[in-house]
Amino acid sequence: MGNLEGHVVYFSPGQLASLERAYGPGTIEKAKALAGRIDSLEFKVLGTGPGIKLVDVPSDPRVAELKRLAALWDRMAERSMVGSVEQPGPNGHFSGRMSLHYGAFNEVNPPVMYLTGVSGSTLLVLAGNLTHFLGQEKAEADHNARMVMFEPEVVRAVADAQRRDDPSAEVDRSRDSLGRVSEGDRTPLDAVAGFHYWERMSELEFLFLATVEKQYPGPYDLRARPEREPVSVVIAAPILVARV
Repeated sequence: MGNLEGHVVYFSPGQLASLERAYGPGTIEKAKALAGRIDSLEFKVLGTGPGIKLVDVPSDPRVAELKRLAALWDRMAERSMVGSVEQPGPNGHFSGRMSLHYGAFNEVNPPVMYLTGVSGSTLLVLAGNLTHFLGQEKAEADHNARMVMFEPEVVRAVADAQRRDDPSAEVDRSRDSLGRVSEGDRTPLDAVAGFHYWERMSELEFLFLATVEKQYPGPYDLRARPEREPVSVVIAAPILVARV
């Protein structure tokens, strides 16, 4: 694919299609026209300067889609539609560059690549279809995998698996850091518990483009890191992830 400053490891064509539908035919056609003139591929991330650079782009179907995404994302950024992890854009789109713990999780169907980390006072969870991850195109779910449709369901499944494998990991899921009782949706507390578990996994620096699926203002304590201030929780669907 040419020379990359950041190596693309995850790309979701379905998420690109959703963006193109959301931003209308005029934007799509202008983005496609711009993409045809792109000689190098560059994604900019707020506050970090250039993110991914790809030069000497060959005529490859996947690269063509990446070029469309780069052009569309640039237009979205010009219209102030792209925010940060801490403050996503008005429609939930954001970009970032941070260290994330990651690993495959195949106890849900479809199987996912699960990435989680902390940026400032925000705990981020990215959960994307594992078959879109480089080298995992033929990944399959476990035989008894739980069917899931949305990223918060993945967070709950990860927490359930954690508690099954490590009973000592059980936490008080009923209260946030202010002692308030959480009625109904306990997903953010599961995300916090999952973060403690995934801290044992590999960690790398990634750049990403993503869309918020669920946002919880909290505050929620990171019990394994008492020196940190309480966090809000963002659960998102990745569009593109690159290792940097």
